[in-house]
Amino acid sequence: MIKEILIVILAMFLVASCNEKAIGNVYVFNGAMSMESMRSLSQTFQLNPDIDTVEFRDSLGTPSYALLVLKEVNKSIYERKTKTLVKGRCMSMCAFAFLLGSSRQMLASDRNYQTYLFIHPIWDTESREIIYGQTERILDQIAERSGNSKSREMLEIIFDVKNEKGGLYIFRNPIGFGVNAEKYHAYFCDGTEERDPKKCKPVPGITPGTLGVVVQDGK
Repeated sequence: MIKEILIVILAMFLVASCNEKAIGNVYVFNGAMSMESMRSLSQTFQLNPDIDTVEFRDSLGTPSYALLVLKEVNKSIYERKTKTLVKGRCMSMCAFAFLLGSSRQMLASDRNYQTYLFIHPIWDTESREIIYGQTERILDQIAERSGNSKSREMLEIIFDVKNEKGGLYIFRNPIGFGVNAEKYHAYFCDGTEERDPKKCKPVPGITPGTLGVVVQDGK
């Protein structure tokens, strides 16, 4: 009995210590994806096997140790076949983690901007070069989850970036910039635009649907 109580207390501490919380079977993940927060997620899964979904909220990804964080993401999301939700911004490693879910759903944002993903290659922090092998592997995994063989080819556009600021925006709802501008779900930035989608190139073929992502009704 005492052992069970200690396990419950530990689980509550692990969830609360990283600005995250469990709501029923959903683990709500806020903010940066650090090694600490990913290990907390893994430990929480071990202590709470009924949790089968992670909801990412306004995460800019990982500030460091990308390859180590990616290893934890693979273990906790891809290998465990965890379902994923996203609300608000989900950038860098967050976008990869979301797309590796066994089922993926983009929720309506409760902020003054809509829910979106921002995907870019994995970079070597020392050489400042793209780590092609790891990035290609994760694109293969995303294509598998998407159930669309063409999604792999679509996402290869991220390799056309010119620097670490470049990448691919995927918006929950189609968006246009300017008066009477045509609306698209996806915009590619090569890195010279300072991550400003208004200056980026629309990519007509990419939508949440082409990646097998469900869009919840609402704004």
